[in-house]
Amino acid sequence: MGRRRTTTFATAAVLAVLAVVLVAPDPGGRPPAAAAPGATVDELTDRLLTVRPDVGPTWVVSIDGLSTGRRALLLSLQGIVNRTRARLYVTDASDQGAQRWLDTYQDEGLLTVAGTTDLAGAVSRFASEASGYVIADPAEPWTVNVAMTIAAASGAVVVTVDDVPLLEAQGLTLVEDVRGRWTDAATAYEDLVDDWAARLPHAGVAVLRPDDRLYDFTVQQGILTLFTRPSDPDWGRISALITARPAGTPVFGYLSDTGDEEAVAVGTLASAGLVLIPTDTTRNLSFQVAVGADRPRATIPTVDRSSVEPCEPDTLNVVVGLTDGDNINVPLNRFSGPTQWGSSQRGTLPLGWSMSPALSILAPAAWDTYVREASPADDLVGMIGWGYSAPSLLPDPQAFYETSFTLMDSLGQRAYWSLGGGLETPGASGWGILDAAAATTPSATPDLVLVGYGGGTGTGRLLHSPAGRPGLTSGSAYLDTPDDLAAQIDDLASRDPADRPLVSFLSATNWSNGAAALIDRLRPYQDDGVRFLTPSDAAACLPPAEPPVEPVAGPGECLPSEAPTPFGLALISDATVADMAAVPTPSLVDVTVDGPSTAAPGSTLTYTGRVRIDLPAAAASILADRVRPIVEAGYGPEIAATAWVELDLAAVETTIALPPGTTASGTPTVTAGPGAATWGPDGLVVRVPGPLSEDVRAPGEPVEVDLTWAVLVDDTAAGTVDLPAASSTFDLDLTIGVLLGTLPLTGGASAPWACTPATEVLASTTVAGAPTTTTTTITTTTPTTATTATPTTGTGAGATTAAAATARSGAPAYTG
Repeated sequence: MGRRRTTTFATAAVLAVLAVVLVAPDPGGRPPAAAAPGATVDELTDRLLTVRPDVGPTWVVSIDGLSTGRRALLLSLQGIVNRTRARLYVTDASDQGAQRWLDTYQDEGLLTVAGTTDLAGAVSRFASEASGYVIADPAEPWTVNVAMTIAAASGAVVVTVDDVPLLEAQGLTLVEDVRGRWTDAATAYEDLVDDWAARLPHAGVAVLRPDDRLYDFTVQQGILTLFTRPSDPDWGRISALITARPAGTPVFGYLSDTGDEEAVAVGTLASAGLVLIPTDTTRNLSFQVAVGADRPRATIPTVDRSSVEPCEPDTLNVVVGLTDGDNINVPLNRFSGPTQWGSSQRGTLPLGWSMSPALSILAPAAWDTYVREASPADDLVGMIGWGYSAPSLLPDPQAFYETSFTLMDSLGQRAYWSLGGGLETPGASGWGILDAAAATTPSATPDLVLVGYGGGTGTGRLLHSPAGRPGLTSGSAYLDTPDDLAAQIDDLASRDPADRPLVSFLSATNWSNGAAALIDRLRPYQDDGVRFLTPSDAAACLPPAEPPVEPVAGPGECLPSEAPTPFGLALISDATVADMAAVPTPSLVDVTVDGPSTAAPGSTLTYTGRVRIDLPAAAASILADRVRPIVEAGYGPEIAATAWVELDLAAVETTIALPPGTTASGTPTVTAGPGAATWGPDGLVVRVPGPLSEDVRAPGEPVEVDLTWAVLVDDTAAGTVDLPAASSTFDLDLTIGVLLGTLPLTGGASAPWACTPATEVLASTTVAGAPTTTTTTITTTTPTTATTATPTTGTGAGATTAAAATARSGAPAYTG
C-alpha cells in the first residue's frame, strides 16, 4: 500500500475496501491460455508510460528550502526537460535514495553529471524548452493541479505570480492564469476535465496535493492531475471524474491519509476497474523511467531448490517479510537507507523484501540494482501486483492477476504477497481465480502466496489453494516492532508443534522495522535452532498439499446438506461459505425427554419432551469461537472486536424415531411453545416453522417447545426400549458484520442443514413383568454439552422418582 504515514492499521483497509460494493463481481471463469510475456510487459509499459526518453548530461538541483510555489516551478520544469531527454535530477534531504541512485548510476556508466545548480540556474539553462508558463496560487490549492495539467498538455511550466519575472527574463510568455476562477476544487476539476482531458496523451489520472513530489512525472507523461480524499465533502464529485476513466487505467499518486480513507479509496478504484500506483512521495520518476531502459531487464536467477531440506514440525520454521514495496517510493527511498537494504547486516538472515514488479518498468535501473545486489538470503517478493488493488472487487480479477504474474514470471519473482482480499481461507473463491491466472504463465508463477499484513494473533496459518499452491497468513500486527516479533517467535517456540503451522509467516512493517534492527533482534534465534527461510525456500521446503478431506458430521453434529449460497460482501461471505461447508458444528437444536424407567410388555409408554433452540447462546458462541478468530487472523483484533453475528433460522424439523419394539399411539400434543407435532414415517416430527432471528447486539430469548406423546410396547418386547437421539434439519442464514469506523459491512451465507443424531439414547425403559409406578430418565451428552441430574415428576405409568435426568440430542453453537 502506498502509505506515507506510520500510524495506520493497514490490514483493516483490506477488509474495508469493501465500502463501495456489496458483492464481488463474477470473473466469468475464462479458460486458461498461454501468456505472451513480452506482449504483456509491452502492453503494461504502454499503459503506464507515454514517453520513455534516453539520458543526457545531467544537472542536479536541490529542492530543499523551496516554497510550494517554487517546488511546483522546478518539478514542472523537470517534467518538460525530461520529456525529450532525462537531464534534470532533483535532490531532497528527506529522500534517502536521491544521492544513492545518482552515485550508483554514475558508477555503472548510465549517466554523466554535467554539474549542480539551483532553481534560477535550472530556469536559465532549460527555460527555452518550455512553451510558456501557467500561473497558479497555492492558497487555492486546486489551481496548482489545474496548472500542472495544463502544463502537461501544453509543454509549459507552473509558476506563482512572484516568479513571473524570472521566467519572462528568459523569454517565456503567459499560457494561462488560473487564479481566482473557482471557489471550490470540484468545480475547478470538472471544468479542467471538460477543457483539457482530451488534449492529454495519457489516459491515467494522478491524485496529488501541492506539496507532493510526483509532478515531474505527471508533466512529463501528460497526466490529468486532481486531488481529493474520501473524507472531503467533494469526494463524490471528484472521485466520479476519476472512476470515469477506462477500466485498467492506472491512478498515480495517492487518495488517502488514514486507514479508513485508504479502504474507501482503493475499493472505489477497484470497483471501477482502476488500479492505484502509489507514487505521491516518489521523487525523480521522470528521470528513473529513462535510466537503464535501453538494456535488458535483470532477472532473478533461477535457483535449484531441490536440495532445500524439508521443513519438519519439530523445528520452528519462520518466514519474515518487509512490507509496502508496492509503494514505488519505498524501494526508491525507504529501502535505500543504511538501516534497510544498505545495512551491512543484510544477507545474514533470510528476508522477503516486498517489491512491486512494476518497479522494473517505472525505475528499470533501480530494479536491476536490487537484483544484482541481492544475496541468497534476500527474496524480492512480488507485492500485490502491477499496482495496488483489491482483486476481489475488480470487474476482472483474473486479468489483473494474469498481468501481474506474467510480469513477475518474466522477472523471476517466485513468491507473491497479497494483502488478503478473499485469500484468508482455503475455500475462498479468490484462490480459484488466482490459480487460473497462474496457470497462464510460463512457469505457473507464483510458487507461494503470502497473505495479509498481520492480524496480531502471533499464529498464522498454512493453507493451500485448490491447485495445491501453498499460502501463509501472517501472525503479526501491522505496527509490530522487532521486540514484538521476537515475542511472537517465543510464543511459537513454546507451543506444541501441532498448535502452529509447519511454516510461520511474520509480516514486518518497514515503517516499524529497519532491516538492521530486525536482523539484530532475530538472528540469535537462528543460532538457537529457529529455521528462518526466504519465501521461495519455504515453498520448496513444504510438502505437497494433502488431498482435501470431505467433511463428515459426527454424532450430534451438522453440516449443510447443499452448497451454501453466499450473499453480501464477498470478502466476508467467501470465508463464511468456506468455513460453513468444511467444519461440522454441534446442532442448534437440543432435545430432552422424560420417560418411564420400567414397563411391562404391551403397556403404553408416555414421554414428555422439550425441543429447545437457544439462538442467543448459539450466536454468541459463533461470534466468539469462529467468527472473531477468523476475522482477527485475516484483519486484526481491531476489526475483529467490532464483529457481530445475526442468525435467521427457519423450517426447523426434529425427528425422534420410534424406539425399536414399539408403535405409535395416539396423537402427539404440543403443550407449550411455537411448534407442531405429528407422526411421520420415521417417528415423531416436531416442526418449528420460524423464522427465528437472533442478533448478538440485542440478545433475545431461547425458543422452547414442550410436548407429550406415547408409544405402545409390543407384547413380545423384553429387555430395554431405547428412545433414539433426535435428528434435525433446518434452514439457516448466517450474517456476519464488521464496522469500518461507523460504516457497517456485512456478508454471509444461506444453506439447508442436516444433523446426525447423537449416539446416546434420549430415554431407556426396562421391559420386564408388570408396569412399575416410577419413571426414570437417562442422562446423555453430545460432544460438547451435558445436563445434570435433577428430580422430576414422571408422566408415564406411575409416580415420582427421586433421581432423574434429561438427555440432549445436540448442543448449541454454530458458526460460519
